[in-house]
Amino acid sequence: MTARVTAIAAGDEADIARFLAAFPDDHHGEDRWRARLHHWWDANPAFRDAGMSAAPAQQEPPSSAQLPPRGWTLRDADGTIGGFLGNIPRWFRRSGRDIVAHCASTWRVLPAYRQLSLHLYAAHITAGRHTVLINATPNAGVIKVLESLKYRTVAVSSSGRRFLLPLRPATLARAFAGDRTGATVMALAGAAALSATALPARWRLAVPRGRELRDITAPSTDIDALWLATRDQVANTSVRSSDQLAWLCLDNSHAPKQILGCYTAGTLEGFAVTRDVSSDGVRTMEMLDLWPAKMPRETLLALLAGARERAEAAGCDALVLHDYSAALHDGFRAAGVMLTRPDTALLYTREGDGGAPITRENSYLAGLEGDAGL
Repeated sequence: MTARVTAIAAGDEADIARFLAAFPDDHHGEDRWRARLHHWWDANPAFRDAGMSAAPAQQEPPSSAQLPPRGWTLRDADGTIGGFLGNIPRWFRRSGRDIVAHCASTWRVLPAYRQLSLHLYAAHITAGRHTVLINATPNAGVIKVLESLKYRTVAVSSSGRRFLLPLRPATLARAFAGDRTGATVMALAGAAALSATALPARWRLAVPRGRELRDITAPSTDIDALWLATRDQVANTSVRSSDQLAWLCLDNSHAPKQILGCYTAGTLEGFAVTRDVSSDGVRTMEMLDLWPAKMPRETLLALLAGARERAEAAGCDALVLHDYSAALHDGFRAAGVMLTRPDTALLYTREGDGGAPITRENSYLAGLEGDAGL
């Protein structure tokens, strides 16, 4: 099969959405894909404002030549699409300055074009040779490719564990027992054990006096003020400006997320980002981000208490937490969250800017990196 790599241009979304919707085992229609592609690019502040600072007031909009690539397709001479790799630009704080990282997403190639599939990643690497490349959601096949291309891995969890706070132990136990022999007895025993693990957190988690929790439902100057005051606590992390958080969470119809803020005397001290996830009959609330990286213990406890309260009100069966730093790990333990499960999630990065490698030690990398949840 003869095809060439073609950079995606404005106006290609309809063809790409049709290709992705028709791809084997895809479960989204064309309209859903068009909406996602619009969100990745035209609605994305890092795409619109590339070439400017993260606060681009008083500057001229960038020309199309300055914009980051939307991605690439493999096309025949007649324009037929045989493969696709998307690029999602993201503001990223890198050793004291804001850069536009390139985040690969949705690598899909039809069997007849597989011998050319690596050309798409070659285009991604070439386009990002002066910035940071991030892949947050690779499948097994993509992982082999990334390893061959010398991407580095960074563990998402500082301990290799994720934390679970049971909220409806009976439901969790029934889901675990399934329809195996003795499932009823197993579920009863499991519910009792899960209830016991949840007791320490029920005793310890409360909003400390003087702190107030608020749902943040629109872009907020409070977020920008907190970000500017804390952005250099670590060398490498995603930008948490108000516009990027609104794009990631509040304006994301594909995977909406909630932002919970903790205030003291009217000043935002920290926030948490959560989302509801349902799988195999179990509904959980997952905490995807906690900021700032160096958060007062009382602020962390308040956010955990608020997240638990909101998860219970939403009818969730468990609250899922990730220790993106050793301090968070210690904070979860202090809060009485006892139950853990393995967490082997990895980010794949490649640094083309000549800076120091991104590592667990010099970074704070949470659950909103790359194309996760986009």
